[in-house]
Amino acid sequence: MVRKLVCVAPLLPPGSHRVVLSTIDDDKSKLDPMQPSFVFTFSCDRGIASRITGVILRRGDALHKTVCELAGRDIKVGEYVNPPDFIGREYEIDVVAKGDRGVQIVAIRPVAAE
Repeated sequence: MVRKLVCVAPLLPPGSHRVVLSTIDDDKSKLDPMQPSFVFTFSCDRGIASRITGVILRRGDALHKTVCELAGRDIKVGEYVNPPDFIGREYEIDVVAKGDRGVQIVAIRPVAAE
């Protein structure tokens, strides 16, 4: 059975892009249905890019790297972070090609308020 389809924005091309963190979704389908994950989606008028992480904030893992980049600083052991606080903020991301059709976010930097 085919579900409803929705047209989404194109993936951002490789390079640096000024974007807004638009959503952080709880998603079980991207990596392993038994392992929950977060999907951080960045968007701008040219398209979207996402980063998928685990849901447990461990020093040195992908979620830790992402939260540190979003915060613009190192997150220490024992420190509490509320990721939704980052939604709506502006960032500069570096995107590289991954495989035939995908892209990967390799760096996230907060944009200072002007």
